[in-house]
Amino acid sequence: MTQKNWPLDKSRKLLESYLYIASRSVDFLAVGLGQVEAFEAKLELGASVGLLGRFLEDLEQRVRQIHPGFGIRIWDPAFASQFNTLINNMRTDADICSAGAIVMSFFKNSIETSISSIDCVLDQPTHFLLKRAHAGCFDDVEVPSQAWTLTLGPVCVDYDERAVIPFLHSIPRRPSTVVLDSQPYLIKKDSQGRGDDLTTSQEALKRFLHFVAMEIEFSAMELCGKTIAMHREMPLAFKCDFARQIHDETRHAIAVWNRLREIGGYLGEFPYSQRLWKCFNMGQNLAQRLALQNIVMEGNAFENGLSLEAELTQAGDAETCRIWEFLNMDEMSHVQYGNKWLLHLTGHNESEYARQVLLASRNLRISIPREGTKLDVTARMDAGFPASFLDHLQKVKA
Repeated sequence: MTQKNWPLDKSRKLLESYLYIASRSVDFLAVGLGQVEAFEAKLELGASVGLLGRFLEDLEQRVRQIHPGFGIRIWDPAFASQFNTLINNMRTDADICSAGAIVMSFFKNSIETSISSIDCVLDQPTHFLLKRAHAGCFDDVEVPSQAWTLTLGPVCVDYDERAVIPFLHSIPRRPSTVVLDSQPYLIKKDSQGRGDDLTTSQEALKRFLHFVAMEIEFSAMELCGKTIAMHREMPLAFKCDFARQIHDETRHAIAVWNRLREIGGYLGEFPYSQRLWKCFNMGQNLAQRLALQNIVMEGNAFENGLSLEAELTQAGDAETCRIWEFLNMDEMSHVQYGNKWLLHLTGHNESEYARQVLLASRNLRISIPREGTKLDVTARMDAGFPASFLDHLQKVKA
């Protein structure tokens, strides 16, 4: 039965506390993406980070409506201490996945209790928000017999971007069965440098799908996690955007891995080069890394993906084509995140934005667009590229 003595200020404290718990959870689970070894564990953590990121977006919107001067704070200091203990004990894959399960089960249990307590008429927006979150993010979570509980009190602890998180790896962990090589093993070429066409060769398609899953999707998940953890001083919307990208990359990895298995391949069948991590590590700061990863590399990948989709359609590979339809749609969002936040960091100075992107292009030795690819101005405008920058690219291509 709904409690009639639940005031609006209590809803604010509850949502602020949820903001704190979800934000800190995204921080340490994002780090865990590079710490865990098993691919299945990475997918489990990636799904949790993505769902928590979506929950964070809705929480911030509602608590801002309740109180514009809201904070990311928890009204239960003892609960905040539990976080530090949990993080300090994250050593093995099992520890990290268990920490994720603890957080997700807390939200399922706590939201169920809160839904029955909040006034569903006077505070209907909060009631609806929590019902949507329960159904969309936490409904399938198992709740252990000893779940964490939140007790709202008069004293709060503010979110601190310097709070303890697990150790940040310089390179991600991989299963011991995966062989590391200096170059990505994408297409087997003959002595004349000619490679098989992936639209006509099953072997080439296998290598390509392996490359996309191993070198791109799993690596992108890990790098977005590292980006979140390294830049906790950024606005909450930054964390939400990159948590969403982690969720997208997780779904991509699942889809591509499933397709790889369907045609007889498996992860670890070919060597792995850490190509994306090496490119990421070229950047000396957030602006440079956004330009490298989200703008140059993902921008070109988005454009190339549209061409690949057309080739797969023409070749009659409906199953792989269907996957790329969804991947291309999501890639546009990822490029939008890069453009949005690089413009934010440059104070919307389009000249400085262009300098950063062109520098990244030179450092990567990758042209925009790739050699032999037509510049898709409409698609790139939709992805948030400034018109002045696209004008420059068109003049260079002319």
